[in-house]
This record gives sequence, C-alpha cells and structure tokens, in this order.
Amino acid sequence: MSSRRRFSRGASINDSGMATVFTTALKRQHPMYVIPVRTLLDPSFKCFRPHEELKAEGLLVEYKDWMMAESVLFCSHTWLRSNHPDTQDGVKLALLRAVLQRAVEGTLDVSPHWMTELQFKKEVKRFRLRAADVRRDLTDGFVFMDFISIPQADPEAQKRAIASLVSYVSASAYFMCLAGPWTHEDGSPRDETAWAGRGWCRMEFTGNVLSPSTKPIILVTSPTAIVTVPPGGNIARDWLVAARVGHGTFSIETDKAALGPVLRNLVDARRGLAFSDGDMTFYRVLHAASSWLLDGCGVQEVEQEPYDAWMRAMHFKTAKDDVRRTGLTPLHFAVMTGRADLVEALLDRGALIECQCKVDEPSFQVMKGYTPLAIAAQYARDGTIIELLLRRGADPWKRVEFVNDIALHVATSNGNNLQAVRAFMRHDPTLW
Repeated sequence: MSSRRRFSRGASINDSGMATVFTTALKRQHPMYVIPVRTLLDPSFKCFRPHEELKAEGLLVEYKDWMMAESVLFCSHTWLRSNHPDTQDGVKLALLRAVLQRAVEGTLDVSPHWMTELQFKKEVKRFRLRAADVRRDLTDGFVFMDFISIPQADPEAQKRAIASLVSYVSASAYFMCLAGPWTHEDGSPRDETAWAGRGWCRMEFTGNVLSPSTKPIILVTSPTAIVTVPPGGNIARDWLVAARVGHGTFSIETDKAALGPVLRNLVDARRGLAFSDGDMTFYRVLHAASSWLLDGCGVQEVEQEPYDAWMRAMHFKTAKDDVRRTGLTPLHFAVMTGRADLVEALLDRGALIECQCKVDEPSFQVMKGYTPLAIAAQYARDGTIIELLLRRGADPWKRVEFVNDIALHVATSNGNNLQAVRAFMRHDPTLW
C-alpha cells in the first residue's frame, strides 16, 4: 500500500478490497449523529449537552456516508468532570469554538509538529493543512463528539455506538485531539499527555491509524497552539509501542472488555487490507504485533503458531529473507512478537543478529539502522528478548543511525520500557 493511501483523507471504504476486509470492523450498529459547526458557533449554544437532549431538540444530524460534501471533524478529548466533558465555565467549548471560528474564517493553516517534521522528512507535506481546504470542508460541516453523538442514558444503544466507533472515525474527514492545559475536577491533569494515556482516547486514535481513511491528528492545546502529528502520535507515545488500548487508563475497568472485540476486528481487517494492497511491512508488523496490541483488552489469546507456520503466515522463506532489500528480516519481526522461541529458532537457522534496517518506517517506530536489539528496546514486554539477543552475541554498543546512540537510548526514549533498561544494565552497567 502506498504511503499516500495510508494517510489519505479521502479514501473510500468502497475502494478495491476495502469493502470486503472491513465488513465487520466498519459495520455501523448505531447511526452516526453529528452536530453542525454552525450550531456550535451560534451564540445560543451555551454549553455541551447530552446526546438525548440535543437529538430531541432537532439539533443533531444523522450522518450518511454519501454526504461527502459535508465533512465531519472527529473530536477526541478527555472529560473534565466525572459526569460532564467540560468545566462549569465552559473552557473546552470556548477552545473548540475558537478553532472552528478560525476554520470558517479561512485562517486555520496548520503546520506539522517539529518532531513530525523530523520523523517524516520526505513526506512532511502530507501533514500540512491549508486554511482554504479546511474552510471549504467545515463551514457547512459537522463535529462528532462522544457526549453529543453517543447515547448517554441508554446502555444498549451506547453499547451499539461503541461497537460502531471505528466506522465513525473512518467516516470523518478530520481527527482532532482537543487537549488544553486542563485539570479534572479531582485535580488530575487532562492535557495532551494525559489524553495519550486514556484508554478510550487510545481506542479512538488506534481506530484512526488503522482505518482505511487515516488522518493526521490535529493537536489543539490553545486557540493559537495548533499542530498536526502523525495518526499514531509522536515518537515515545506511538500507538504501536506506548499507547496500547488495554494499557490505558479507564474510569471503568470493564470498558476494556467492551473494546476488545472491536479492536481485534480492526487489527484483523487492517492486516487483511495491507496484504491485499501488497504492503508487506504493514502486514507483517500487524501480524507480529497483534498480541501486543490486544494485550490487556480481555480478548482470548490466539494460539501461538509454531515456527514453520509463523514463517508461512509472514510470507518468509528463509531466516535471511530481506537482508539485502529492506533489512527488515524475519528476526526483526520475531522480536516484535515477544516470543523467545521464534527468536531462538531464527538465530539457530543463521539469522543475522546485527542486520540493520535499510529503510525508515516511522509509522511503526522502525528507523534506518535499527538492529533486532533496537527493535527489542522498543517492544520489550520484559527483559527476556533483550537478554536472549545479548546472550547470543548482539552488540549493545552498536550505534543506531537514527538517534546516533546505542539501543539503550532507544529504550530510555520510551517511557514504558523500564524492564528493557534493566536488562541492558544487568548485562553491562557501563552502558549507562
């Protein structure tokens, strides 16, 4: 699959192959209700009110997929009170209005975050939003926001809407993270970092990065501090590494179980689409990391494939496949699985332990120069794989081209990888 498709805004689920592989993941079990931008900007709209009230007053629109001319902005955010998304004085509504006002006035030019420019040097233009385009799309457009768009008083209807979450994200033209420097009524932070740690928010942006119509995230922290970041977030909070849904914070822990089947269907569908489009890197990453992504969501573990079956599923023939082409060998992907048996089997069959990746794949936090040990520093569930690679001769002092430092640096750049750091330090304390 081309990188343009991966981050395209206008891809249709009726494109070749999409309708088939996404039948389950994009099945809408509850209508998609949105609120017009004009309604939110009207002075008579004083505060966010629940779905039922707005629907009863005729202020919501049931969005249909054929309504392509009227674009939807999906607004992801964290609630600021236990029973309401905003403060009593409406700080969130004020920020949303300020952004929408700039959008309809044609002054909302959005540039990429500096880290996005660093990671995506060759394709950074895809993360720039032109004010004229935003004005055209949103002047008569709509906003999707959970409190407004999803039933709040009907548990069964709410459950159906949650099961439809991926379809809502996919149908939207824009994906925005609304995260000012706020605090919850209980005193805990609700800024961008807190947003990246919330389970529901993680599900929303995982739905975005794996949907067939992926959008950059418009990160809004103030009326003037607005940037875009990659669909899966910036480095160190990437959806594949640090932002797994089941490891997010939930106010109600049982919500994880509700999201598990939705996430599993999404991962399976996106893997199928990647394969049908010939994007073997994306396919292999999702096959290797599926258990990693689903961990903590309460879904039944898929039976682990033995070595030969895993190699067939990954479409590899030998332990040295792709050494000369991309440098992303079976060993790199086996490390992502967290399975020591696969890593051992590949090394026993001649896999090159110091093989370096020859391409940049920033969407998966795989960069040019990454060895299997550097991949392990990213994806370590514990110290097992790192210790195994070190025991089999991996060089912990080998420089990683992207960061110009050793694999330990990769581990320390990712805040959830304390076990990886400890494994390196047990091997050689002088690495520090």
